Amino acid sequence: NLGQWDTPARFVGRGAGMTVRAEPGAISLQLPGEGKGEGVLVRLVFEGARAEAAIVGDGRLSGARHFFLGSDPSRWRSDVAVYARVLYRDLYPGIDLALRFDGAALEYDVLVEPGADLSRVVVRCEGATAVEREDSGRLVLRTALGVLSQRAGRTWQVRGDGGEFNRSCRLVPLGEQRFGLEVPGRDASLATVIDPSLTWSTYLGGGSGPPPGDVA
Repeated sequence: NLGQWDTPARFVGRGAGMTVRAEPGAISLQLPGEGKGEGVLVRLVFEGARAEAAIVGDGRLSGARHFFLGSDPSRWRSDVAVYARVLYRDLYPGIDLALRFDGAALEYDVLVEPGADLSRVVVRCEGATAVEREDSGRLVLRTALGVLSQRAGRTWQVRGDGGEFNRSCRLVPLGEQRFGLEVPGRDASLATVIDPSLTWSTYLGGGSGPPPGDVA
């Protein structure tokens, strides 16, 4: 965002049936309604995150975007870079977050350095009417128009020699529309990667919308 959008978001992406805004300390999801309806706004707010965490583009893609919005030329922007993903660097001490689209899902990788405290990652789901964990382990964020389904995805740790081994991850509701992440048996002396994914499904018969997008 170079000033073409009137939003605090540093990057905006469209894909997986939603508009995603990478904001300081939060991910904002604009979920569509029926036809030209307003839809629903859900914000995933990372409680206790570092306000000064840098939000940067990673994996620049070929081409660029041009924005000639409205009648004020001072708001027009050209040659805006496009990236495969967005990184929140040191969102919590020793913990980065990478945001990207993967097919019909929005994924955010939680990158935990050795010694970092995973329990500090607490997400508040503003705009959701309920946050529930199903027996399958899937976390459901209910809204007035549909549900955001969240799966823990693959979780693994990295040994000193670069080898990887899988771990399991649990998405744990914490009450008041909040949840955290748990990795049972995690070796805190090793790096850990958690790869949750979010898909959107409306009550109106729609699926998760158009496939992959990028972020500008």
